[in-house]
Amino acid sequence: MEKFFNILLKPAKWILVIGSLVYATWFAVQTVGSINGTFMSVICNLIILVVGSALLFSVPLLVLFKKVDMAKIAFFILAGYWLISTTRSMFGYAISNCFADNEGAAIAGGVFAFLTGLCLVGVLALIVLEFAIKKPGLRLFSFFAFFGVIFFALLTGILLFASKIEYAEYNGGWAYVANFLVEYLLVPTIVCFGCLFFLGAPANKKAE
Repeated sequence: MEKFFNILLKPAKWILVIGSLVYATWFAVQTVGSINGTFMSVICNLIILVVGSALLFSVPLLVLFKKVDMAKIAFFILAGYWLISTTRSMFGYAISNCFADNEGAAIAGGVFAFLTGLCLVGVLALIVLEFAIKKPGLRLFSFFAFFGVIFFALLTGILLFASKIEYAEYNGGWAYVANFLVEYLLVPTIVCFGCLFFLGAPANKKAE
Protein backbone atom coordinates (compact mmCIF):
# COMPACT_ATOMS: atom_id res chain seq x y z
CA MET A 1 0.00 0.00 0.00
CA GLU A 2 2.86 2.36 0.81
CA LYS A 3 4.37 1.72 -2.63
CA PHE A 4 1.03 2.53 -4.25
CA PHE A 5 0.83 5.93 -2.57
CA ASN A 6 4.48 6.65 -3.26
CA ILE A 7 3.78 6.09 -6.96
CA LEU A 8 0.89 8.56 -6.77
CA LEU A 9 3.05 11.09 -4.95
CA LYS A 10 5.51 11.44 -7.82
CA PRO A 11 3.15 13.22 -10.26
CA ALA A 12 1.06 14.87 -7.49
CA LYS A 13 2.75 18.26 -7.74
CA TRP A 14 2.31 18.58 -11.51
CA ILE A 15 -1.24 17.23 -11.52
CA LEU A 16 -2.04 19.90 -8.92
CA VAL A 17 -0.27 22.69 -10.80
CA ILE A 18 -1.44 21.90 -14.34
CA GLY A 19 -4.95 20.91 -13.28
CA SER A 20 -5.33 24.05 -11.16
CA LEU A 21 -4.17 26.30 -14.00
CA VAL A 22 -6.63 24.65 -16.41
CA TYR A 23 -9.51 24.96 -13.95
CA ALA A 24 -8.66 28.55 -12.99
CA THR A 25 -8.61 29.51 -16.68
CA TRP A 26 -11.95 27.74 -17.25
CA PHE A 27 -13.46 29.53 -14.24
CA ALA A 28 -12.27 32.94 -15.47
CA VAL A 29 -13.52 32.40 -19.04
CA GLN A 30 -16.88 31.05 -17.88
CA THR A 31 -17.37 33.91 -15.42
CA VAL A 32 -16.54 36.51 -18.07
CA GLY A 33 -19.10 34.87 -20.36
CA SER A 34 -21.79 35.18 -17.68
CA ILE A 35 -21.30 38.94 -17.17
CA ASN A 36 -24.50 40.52 -18.48
CA GLY A 37 -27.85 41.80 -17.31
CA THR A 38 -28.42 44.44 -14.66
CA PHE A 39 -25.81 46.75 -13.15
CA MET A 40 -25.82 44.84 -9.85
CA SER A 41 -25.43 41.51 -11.68
CA VAL A 42 -22.40 42.84 -13.55
CA ILE A 43 -20.80 44.17 -10.35
CA CYS A 44 -21.34 40.88 -8.48
CA ASN A 45 -19.93 38.81 -11.35
CA LEU A 46 -16.88 41.10 -11.57
CA ILE A 47 -16.21 40.61 -7.85
CA ILE A 48 -16.56 36.84 -8.24
CA LEU A 49 -14.25 36.94 -11.26
CA VAL A 50 -11.51 38.91 -9.51
CA VAL A 51 -11.61 37.19 -6.12
CA GLY A 52 -12.24 33.67 -7.46
CA SER A 53 -9.57 33.88 -10.16
CA ALA A 54 -7.03 35.32 -7.71
CA LEU A 55 -7.57 32.45 -5.27
CA LEU A 56 -7.58 29.74 -7.93
CA PHE A 57 -4.46 31.00 -9.70
CA SER A 58 -2.67 31.59 -6.40
CA VAL A 59 -2.28 27.90 -5.56
CA PRO A 60 -0.37 26.72 -8.67
CA LEU A 61 1.65 29.94 -8.91
CA LEU A 62 2.70 29.81 -5.26
CA VAL A 63 3.74 26.17 -5.68
CA LEU A 64 5.78 27.04 -8.78
CA PHE A 65 7.48 29.88 -6.89
CA LYS A 66 8.17 27.49 -4.00
CA LYS A 67 5.92 29.29 -1.52
CA VAL A 68 4.46 25.96 -0.43
CA ASP A 69 3.24 27.05 3.02
CA MET A 70 1.21 29.91 1.54
CA ALA A 71 -0.07 27.66 -1.25
CA LYS A 72 -1.14 25.10 1.35
CA ILE A 73 -3.28 27.66 3.19
CA ALA A 74 -4.97 28.84 -0.03
CA PHE A 75 -5.48 25.26 -1.21
CA PHE A 76 -7.22 24.08 1.95
CA ILE A 77 -9.46 27.15 2.07
CA LEU A 78 -10.59 26.34 -1.47
CA ALA A 79 -10.76 22.58 -0.81
CA GLY A 80 -12.91 23.11 2.30
CA TYR A 81 -15.32 25.32 0.39
CA TRP A 82 -15.40 22.81 -2.47
CA LEU A 83 -16.07 19.88 -0.13
CA ILE A 84 -19.08 21.50 1.52
CA SER A 85 -20.58 23.11 -1.61
CA THR A 86 -20.11 20.00 -3.76
CA THR A 87 -21.69 17.74 -1.14
CA ARG A 88 -24.71 20.01 -1.14
CA SER A 89 -24.92 20.18 -4.95
CA MET A 90 -24.57 16.38 -5.30
CA PHE A 91 -27.49 15.73 -3.00
CA GLY A 92 -29.37 18.47 -4.85
CA TYR A 93 -28.82 16.68 -8.18
CA ALA A 94 -29.94 13.42 -6.59
CA ILE A 95 -33.20 15.03 -5.46
CA SER A 96 -33.90 16.84 -8.74
CA ASN A 97 -32.95 13.99 -11.13
CA CYS A 98 -34.27 10.86 -9.46
CA PHE A 99 -37.93 10.83 -10.41
CA ALA A 100 -39.86 8.43 -12.62
CA ASP A 101 -40.65 10.81 -15.48
CA ASN A 102 -37.01 11.73 -16.07
CA GLU A 103 -34.85 10.09 -18.73
CA GLY A 104 -32.47 7.23 -17.95
CA ALA A 105 -29.18 9.17 -18.08
CA ALA A 106 -30.52 11.86 -15.77
CA ILE A 107 -31.82 9.32 -13.24
CA ALA A 108 -28.53 7.40 -13.30
CA GLY A 109 -26.66 10.68 -12.91
CA GLY A 110 -28.78 11.46 -9.86
CA VAL A 111 -28.02 8.05 -8.34
CA PHE A 112 -24.28 8.46 -8.80
CA ALA A 113 -24.51 12.05 -7.55
CA PHE A 114 -26.04 10.64 -4.35
CA LEU A 115 -23.20 8.11 -4.03
CA THR A 116 -20.65 10.87 -4.63
CA GLY A 117 -22.30 12.93 -1.91
CA LEU A 118 -22.12 9.99 0.51
CA CYS A 119 -18.39 9.56 -0.21
CA LEU A 120 -17.84 13.29 0.39
CA VAL A 121 -19.66 13.04 3.71
CA GLY A 122 -17.39 10.09 4.55
CA VAL A 123 -14.29 12.15 3.70
CA LEU A 124 -15.49 15.03 5.88
CA ALA A 125 -16.32 12.70 8.80
CA LEU A 126 -12.93 10.97 8.61
CA ILE A 127 -11.07 14.30 8.49
CA VAL A 128 -12.93 15.51 11.60
CA LEU A 129 -12.26 12.21 13.40
CA GLU A 130 -8.57 12.28 12.48
CA PHE A 131 -8.08 15.63 14.17
CA ALA A 132 -10.58 15.02 16.99
CA ILE A 133 -9.10 11.74 18.24
CA LYS A 134 -5.63 12.38 16.80
CA LYS A 135 -5.41 9.20 14.76
CA PRO A 136 -3.31 9.91 11.62
CA GLY A 137 -4.00 6.35 10.45
CA LEU A 138 -7.52 7.45 9.49
CA ARG A 139 -5.97 9.39 6.61
CA LEU A 140 -5.66 6.13 4.68
CA PHE A 141 -9.44 5.66 4.81
CA SER A 142 -9.93 9.32 3.87
CA PHE A 143 -7.96 8.76 0.68
CA PHE A 144 -9.89 5.61 -0.13
CA ALA A 145 -13.13 7.55 0.33
CA PHE A 146 -11.70 10.24 -1.94
CA PHE A 147 -10.94 7.67 -4.64
CA GLY A 148 -14.62 6.76 -4.37
CA VAL A 149 -15.48 10.43 -4.86
CA ILE A 150 -13.36 10.57 -8.04
CA PHE A 151 -14.93 7.39 -9.43
CA PHE A 152 -18.56 8.28 -8.71
CA ALA A 153 -18.07 11.95 -9.67
CA LEU A 154 -16.63 10.79 -13.00
CA LEU A 155 -19.77 8.77 -13.71
CA THR A 156 -21.98 11.61 -12.45
CA GLY A 157 -20.32 14.15 -14.73
CA ILE A 158 -20.55 11.93 -17.80
CA LEU A 159 -24.21 11.05 -17.20
CA LEU A 160 -25.29 14.61 -16.41
CA PHE A 161 -23.41 15.82 -19.48
CA ALA A 162 -25.18 13.20 -21.62
CA SER A 163 -28.57 14.15 -20.17
CA LYS A 164 -28.08 17.83 -21.08
CA ILE A 165 -26.73 17.46 -24.64
CA GLU A 166 -30.16 18.05 -26.16
CA TYR A 167 -30.52 21.20 -24.05
CA ALA A 168 -27.15 22.47 -25.30
CA GLU A 169 -28.04 21.75 -28.93
CA TYR A 170 -31.25 23.76 -28.83
CA ASN A 171 -30.28 26.49 -26.37
CA GLY A 172 -26.59 26.99 -27.11
CA GLY A 173 -25.65 26.25 -23.50
CA TRP A 174 -22.51 24.22 -24.19
CA ALA A 175 -20.49 25.99 -21.49
CA TYR A 176 -23.13 25.07 -18.90
CA VAL A 177 -23.16 21.45 -20.03
CA ALA A 178 -19.36 21.15 -20.33
CA ASN A 179 -19.12 22.45 -16.77
CA PHE A 180 -20.40 19.07 -15.53
CA LEU A 181 -17.30 17.40 -16.98
CA VAL A 182 -14.93 20.03 -15.60
CA GLU A 183 -16.45 20.21 -12.12
CA TYR A 184 -16.94 16.48 -11.60
CA LEU A 185 -13.98 15.01 -13.47
CA LEU A 186 -11.18 17.54 -13.11
CA VAL A 187 -11.74 19.17 -9.72
CA PRO A 188 -11.95 16.00 -7.54
CA THR A 189 -8.68 14.81 -9.09
CA ILE A 190 -7.01 18.16 -8.36
CA VAL A 191 -8.18 18.11 -4.74
CA CYS A 192 -7.09 14.50 -4.19
CA PHE A 193 -3.58 14.97 -5.60
CA GLY A 194 -3.33 18.35 -3.89
CA CYS A 195 -3.94 16.62 -0.55
CA LEU A 196 -1.28 14.06 -1.40
CA PHE A 197 1.20 16.81 -2.28
CA PHE A 198 0.58 18.99 0.78
CA LEU A 199 -0.07 16.29 3.40
CA GLY A 200 1.97 13.41 2.06
CA ALA A 201 0.85 9.79 1.83
CA PRO A 202 -1.04 8.10 4.69
CA ALA A 203 2.33 6.71 5.80
CA ASN A 204 3.10 10.36 6.72
CA LYS A 205 5.89 10.75 4.20
CA LYS A 206 6.09 14.20 2.68
CA ALA A 207 5.77 14.80 -1.02
CA GLU A 208 8.94 15.79 -2.74
